[in-house]
Amino acid sequence: METGETIPGSTNFTKLNEVVGKPLTYSNIDIQSLDWCLTEATQKALNSESCEGAMRNAVQSLNKKFMR
Repeated sequence: METGETIPGSTNFTKLNEVVGKPLTYSNIDIQSLDWCLTEATQKALNSESCEGAMRNAVQSLNKKFMR
């Protein structure tokens, strides 16, 4: 996944970084901690994307091995 690219229904992490990072530029603001998590839909989409990538890598490795 490319920087700033989003999964449908997911958070745009580039935009999130802009919004969260902006208050840090002010001297009178101190953020002690920040908790966040991915939505279930985003987790599923990322898991699916990871599985697809792993399968693609496995097929490419097998092709290289047998095409020698």
